[in-house]
Amino acid sequence: MRQAVAVLLAILLVAPELPARSARVRDTNDWKNVMKLKRGTSVLVSMWNGDQVAGRLDSVSETGMRVVAPDKSYGHWHEDVQRPNVQRVVRLRGEADLPDPGRVMLIGTAAGIAIGGVTGGIQDATGHNEGRGLAYAAGGGLIGFLGSVVVLGVVSIKALARGYKREEVMYEDKSRRPPDAPQ
Repeated sequence: MRQAVAVLLAILLVAPELPARSARVRDTNDWKNVMKLKRGTSVLVSMWNGDQVAGRLDSVSETGMRVVAPDKSYGHWHEDVQRPNVQRVVRLRGEADLPDPGRVMLIGTAAGIAIGGVTGGIQDATGHNEGRGLAYAAGGGLIGFLGSVVVLGVVSIKALARGYKREEVMYEDKSRRPPDAPQ
């Protein structure tokens, strides 16, 4: 059993990313790539005038986008960026891509308790357990918790192996001129 778990972990660590997640943006000159980003995605927007806006995506339309950025004095501020002013949009990846550890451990523990409780209840009902259903539930919870810790470890190691901070260009206007420049 230990060898099977070790082989499974080794495969997960060296396996390439799933094709659906590793699919890179082919045409970075298409605004639809930006429109597909989810609300809350970390982005860096470079504009033709040289300004940059870094923050979390609030909304995107055909005409522009709204980015929410932290501000030390006011808490947060919204930056509305018109599409013709955008030279490049980069999706920033990092800490936000990792799952919430508390939630994962809670789900693993709850699943373990439920599975252990059901198993113990079945054993009690058939008369093979002598009233140890609660012990099965506690054991299942412990196994679920430990399993979730292993899953978090594998996900974190894989994220570190891919590169903690990554950038992916989602849109780039390659016309090499500001939109208001004479033609």
